[in-house]
Amino acid sequence: MSGKRWKRRTAVKETFLTIEDAAELLRISPRSAYTLAREGRLAGAVKVGNQWRVDRDALMAWVKEEGQPAKTAGTSEGN
Repeated sequence: MSGKRWKRRTAVKETFLTIEDAAELLRISPRSAYTLAREGRLAGAVKVGNQWRVDRDALMAWVKEEGQPAKTAGTSEGN
């Protein structure tokens, strides 16, 4: 395989994640990620044949826009 073709395949791997990889980034279960993808609620998720792929850039942009700081027990929003 030529070097140029290998670089292109590597770039595609870095651009698109599996559902399992996306779930790990989001710190949710793969099952939850599949559910979100099927419901159209997982940004960047597309079905290719019988497999789901997630556009990493779209997912990260969604996290930045939609993400909320985690609330911890014993803290209030006024502090």
